[in-house]
Amino acid sequence: MGLVAPIWGYDGRVRWLLLVLALAGCNAGGLAPADAPAGDDAPIDGAVVDGRGIDASRELVDADLFDAALLDAELHDANVIPDAEVHDAEPAPDAHDPLVDSLTVIPDGFSGTYAVTPAGTSCGANCQMYTTPTEVTITLTMLGGGSLSWGAGPCNSQGHQLTCTLLVDGEVIQPIDFYCPTFVIDVVNGSDDNPGTCGAPYKTITKAANRAVGFQIIRVLPGVYSDATETFPIVLPTGTPLWGKELEHGAGVVIETTGTSAVVCGNGSDIAGITVKATNGTAITSTVPCLVRDSVIHDSVTGIAVSAATRIERNTIRGNTIGVSITGAGVDLGTATSVGENDLTCNGVADAVVADGVTATAVGCLWDHAPPSGADVSLGAGATLDVSSNTLVSSPCL
Repeated sequence: MGLVAPIWGYDGRVRWLLLVLALAGCNAGGLAPADAPAGDDAPIDGAVVDGRGIDASRELVDADLFDAALLDAELHDANVIPDAEVHDAEPAPDAHDPLVDSLTVIPDGFSGTYAVTPAGTSCGANCQMYTTPTEVTITLTMLGGGSLSWGAGPCNSQGHQLTCTLLVDGEVIQPIDFYCPTFVIDVVNGSDDNPGTCGAPYKTITKAANRAVGFQIIRVLPGVYSDATETFPIVLPTGTPLWGKELEHGAGVVIETTGTSAVVCGNGSDIAGITVKATNGTAITSTVPCLVRDSVIHDSVTGIAVSAATRIERNTIRGNTIGVSITGAGVDLGTATSVGENDLTCNGVADAVVADGVTATAVGCLWDHAPPSGADVSLGAGATLDVSSNTLVSSPCL
């Protein structure tokens, strides 16, 4: 049956709604026969809902297929997950697997050069790789007035020129840190009105030595530091290093005077990489413990005059009237455990003169005669000088 009911429209006019009630019961799945039990929602084959015919058997098949598709998806997902886990457990092989040992040098803001020998296979910027653990040597030279330190890692030293030998076993990282010493000296381009920095160096060593307070480095750039610019003697404060070109044995960094004394050690100071000459006197004087290394001391009346426990190593001491004058105990020109390697040759009166009763060592040095003779060493009464492990210099003065 039908029911017609009035409904007021939004424009004030009466609208009529025809409500059609189906003679059969309503259900969510479609139309059921009159004798269907209550709640039966089985669709009637051929019935029409919203203008669309229903094929009950087709609807059921589609549902089954859809459910099967879902099952397939679930099975597929179950298969994919184990596959992914297996793949993750076995990453793709690394093309560099055989190169298992590497060295990475991190040069932090320095202007200079470095070399690694032997070279490996490049593994990127500043990186070398090796097929087996390999001993390598890093040689580094700083340009200008700056200095370097190895920072962390196997190497542990600092200076203008550095050499380090290390074993590359696994992943080795070696930082190199640049720093500007306390005072930089450049006789060619510097001025004593400058602050004495890398960018604005002093002109004279004298200025730096007068200003230095213990353990402040004085870096001397190439040039001739003479009576024309310096006030002699140059006296180093306690613990003050005076560094020139260590690896080049002082080549081009020259301190020379016609006076009686050129350089006086401070207690614990380190003189390295300097060529020193005092035509009428003593090139280097040490009355307190200090270190003189990697330098050339030549053409002086006395090359080094030492009266305290000073270490002298890897120097060329040639052409002086007396090479080394030793008047105090504990002087070390080389021992079984220290470096030595001094070239003590071609000095006029003697290469080494040891005062009465004094004991000193000069193990592992080079001489005009091997073993050294009276022409090489002059010993006072009761004096001793250990000259074991001596070597004949390649060009002796006989």
